[in-house]
This record gives sequence, structure tokens and C-alpha cells, in this order.
Amino acid sequence: MGADKSMNELKTPTAVRLVALVLLAVLALPFSQAHAQATNLFRRGVAIHDAMNWATMDKAKKTYVYPPFSDAKHPLTADELAEIRNDGFDFVRLTVDPGPFLAFQGAQLDGTYDILRQRVAMIRASDLAVIVDFHPVVQDQDYGPKALVAGSDTPLFNAYCAMLARTATVLAGFHSGHVALELMNEPVIGGAPAADAQWQTMEEKAYHAARGAAKDLRLVLQGDLAGDYDGLLALDPSPFVADQHTVFTFHFYLPYFFTNQSAIQNPYHRVAADVPYPALSRPADASINALQTRMKGWNETDDQKKADLQSATSQLAQYRKSAFDRSTIRGYFDQVAAWARTHKIPTNRILLGEFGVVRKYGQYDGARDSDRVRWLQDVREEAEQHGFSWSIWAYRGYGGMAIVDTDDTTKINPPTLKALGLR
Repeated sequence: MGADKSMNELKTPTAVRLVALVLLAVLALPFSQAHAQATNLFRRGVAIHDAMNWATMDKAKKTYVYPPFSDAKHPLTADELAEIRNDGFDFVRLTVDPGPFLAFQGAQLDGTYDILRQRVAMIRASDLAVIVDFHPVVQDQDYGPKALVAGSDTPLFNAYCAMLARTATVLAGFHSGHVALELMNEPVIGGAPAADAQWQTMEEKAYHAARGAAKDLRLVLQGDLAGDYDGLLALDPSPFVADQHTVFTFHFYLPYFFTNQSAIQNPYHRVAADVPYPALSRPADASINALQTRMKGWNETDDQKKADLQSATSQLAQYRKSAFDRSTIRGYFDQVAAWARTHKIPTNRILLGEFGVVRKYGQYDGARDSDRVRWLQDVREEAEQHGFSWSIWAYRGYGGMAIVDTDDTTKINPPTLKALGLR
């Protein structure tokens, strides 16, 4: 009876007109846009960087410990994934150290792929989509970021492409549009025509390796310049545009003097203290005073501290001169959207793959929380208004950008969730 009633309702003039209008609206879309909208399964994501990255090494032997990613330093639990899903994220960007996949052979390599398969299955069982992101790290220079982009026909890059092909086959075995492969994170190349051309050649080779192994697997492609927006603008997407299962990604951390403030691994960022966002929202003296207070605990000579203070003062002046605010973010995203328009790429095939701010918690002395969440909200809203999907960096881990409330909990920081428009 229910089916009969539905058929009778569709025979009414009003219902017929409504169905016709819907069909016309769909048919009016370019095929690529209609297809992209139908398969846009990745909208709000978070990176998990410590489950399958920085594989444990035997430093004396300079080899990877087998089985990789199986010790306490590489956690991934159903409870954590449930927290992520319940808070409103719909996908995980799982960063993966390519080192073990390139170093191991035979049964050990098979076992390493089994671990990857198990981790992807666990994420999917939590009703989350997953991007497997090969994410080179510097601990093993033989398979590090610089070595991997040394040339398009080196033995290492050929092995990398073979790894992509095998990984694509494994991921295609899930028979799911909710599983994707990101070819390489933040390639450390670019900035000049020859370098841009080299990365173009490498990306095309990597793409064909993965696509040849899995014709329908979603592939995530990145520009050069360590994944920044201008690296994407330098990419010629024409070899990939017709492939409806490709996504283009970029990362956004501008202005670094704000987002990376206090990061000790960078001499320019370590002297950034209490840097505001927007740039002119507080007097410069507040930042200088905060740095002077922090330097009291530094084991430096007076001359070193004087140099640090001069560096901070100069960078702060440049930052304030930029008057960086939400309109500046909009301007950068406008450039990405214009690039997409030029190449007839629907903006929902654009992924803001990383963004984040060093927090003030635990051992970290990053941005004020009010400034941090305002930047996060501005970036997230601008991404959504431009039609981009997004993935924040990162769920937990070293560096100060973790979004868990504290390092000993699975709970996500409430102000961060609010900034992201989630629960």
C-alpha cells in the first residue's frame, strides 16, 4: 500500500513538476561537478600522526624494528576513534611513514601491509572515512623527504612508485569510496621553474603508478613547496582533472609567526611570544614583554638574548605591518579557488589538508587560546565558504598543535571543537 500511495502522489501535476525541476537541476550541472558532489565523502577530518608514523628504529643497527607501529608509541584504539566520530569528524587523515614499506622485503613487508590493512579496517569500523597519507619524516635520511624527491627516475623514487601501486591495490580491496590514498605529504621541492617541472613529472609518475593499480580509488594530489597554497598554484592539474576520483590538497599555516610561535625547533618561531591574531588586536609591547619573561629561563648569554630580542622585534614589526586578519586568509583561499576555476575543478575536490596553531598547554607556550580558536574558526569558515573540505592538524602528539584536551586523555579540547563548528 505504501508503494502504491507513493506512485499515485507522483502522478499529480505538482509532484511531476517538482521531479522535473530536480532532474533539470542535476542535468544542468557539469558532469564533473555532479559526480564530485555525489562522491564527496570527506568533509571534516583530523590527522592521526602517531599511529603509523615515526616507525621505531634500532639506532645501533640503523634498521626499523619489526613489526613496525606495534609498540606503545603507536597507539590507535576504538575508544579514540569513537571520540573522533562522536565529536562530528567524518574522516581521519592517517599519516604513514614510508620507511618500513621501502626498507622491508618478503614476509616482513607482507606483515607491514597487514598492519596497514588492520588499521584502515579499524578506522572504517568506527564509521570514519580514511585518507592513507604517505608522510616522509627525517629520522631515516635514506627514506627522508629530501631523498625521495632527488629525481623522478632514481631507484628510490621507482621503489616509492611501486609502493604506491601495492598500497593502492590493498586499499582498493576495501571496495569503498570512503578510503583514499595521498601520494606524498609536503614534497620538499619547488620554488623555481625547473624544480616545479621536476615535481610535476614526479607527481604524474606517482599518480600513474597508483591509478594503474586501482582505477576507482580516490587519490589525493599535492603541489610542491611543502604543500603550501602556492605549491598547488604551481601545479598543472590537466593530466588529472578528467579523473573524477582525484582530489587536490594544500596546507595552510599562515602567518607562521603566529601559528608556530614558541616552536623550539625553528630559531625564528622560538622567539615569537604572545603573538596576537589578528595582527593588530594587541599592542606590540605585550609580545615583547612576554618574550622577555620567557627568556629569563633560557640558558643563553646576554648577547644571545639581545640577538633573540632583535629578531623577535623585527619579525613582529613585519607581522604588524601585514595587518593579517580574516580578510588576508580569504585572499589566499580566493587564489586557490581561482586556480580551481581556471582548470574547471569543482571546489569540493579541494582539500585543506592541514591547518593548526601551537597551543598554550603542558610544555607548550603557544598562542593565547582566544587567538588560536579565532584563527581556527576563521580558517575553517573560509574553507567551507570556498567549498573546500578540511582536515585539522592533529589529534595528538608532539609539537603543541594536538587538539586533545591534554596529552593523557582522548577527549578533544572543547574550544577547538567549537571553533571547528563541531560538538
